Amino acid sequence: MTTFTVHSFKGGSGKTAISINVCALLANQGYNVALLDFDFHGPSLFSLFNFPDRPELKPKSYINDYIEENCSVDDILINFSSKFNTKGDFHIAFANPSPASIQNMLAKGRRWQMKAMERILNLKKKLKDSLKVDFICFDSSPGLHYSSLNSIVASDLVYLVVKYDISDFEGTLHMLKGIHSALEKKTWLLVNRVPVYNDLEILEAGGHLGIVEEKFKSAIDENFGILGAIPCLCDVGLYQSSTSISTTRIFALDQPNSPFVKALDKIVTVLTTNTN
Repeated sequence: MTTFTVHSFKGGSGKTAISINVCALLANQGYNVALLDFDFHGPSLFSLFNFPDRPELKPKSYINDYIEENCSVDDILINFSSKFNTKGDFHIAFANPSPASIQNMLAKGRRWQMKAMERILNLKKKLKDSLKVDFICFDSSPGLHYSSLNSIVASDLVYLVVKYDISDFEGTLHMLKGIHSALEKKTWLLVNRVPVYNDLEILEAGGHLGIVEEKFKSAIDENFGILGAIPCLCDVGLYQSSTSISTTRIFALDQPNSPFVKALDKIVTVLTTNTN
């Protein structure tokens, strides 16, 4: 089993869209996947996968409840494989989106977070042993929250998403040197929302990645590398916003030949190569 975290310095990087679509691609290849919403300060997965006409797809409990030892693993997981017709299991566990729960998580201190780490490791073991999960994806909070650090510590790999923006470059580089390097996790940088005017090959050969490599060259070592660029395509965002909550679809499953999806294939290749 491989566990990975999708992380970013700032919100709005596109990490949740990347998490959803990568997990869907893995499940569609026949792997059993668990996508866990660890963005407790701004949970969004519940709103994207909320189907009022499918009560069986409504969670009994949230990840918050599991960490607080108020429920079992079975209470927080929903298998969406039948909804999206994936070959493997596609489990999702949601963070509680209520304002009260968000406030509650913001107030948690260091001692509670240390206890939470034990529950996270317990969750990993149960997903592997009981549900035969091949991949766990933590969609983490942006920045340096305790929950983000917990998910990184519990992971084998980290995908660090940075927008093609100088301020995001600077903040991500400082975070990378200060925290990620200390945790010694294999980390891949994904440059998201890069301007593109033709196709992915031109995108990567057109100087954009060279600029990023120059910016991050001081951080590159055996534990850190730049995986690639993800193009900024309006149809990805419009696709998500134009689907109603009762008909939500996943872009990667419906548009497999999109440059966006082809860029995500690199992530899938790294993951499946490590697993196989």
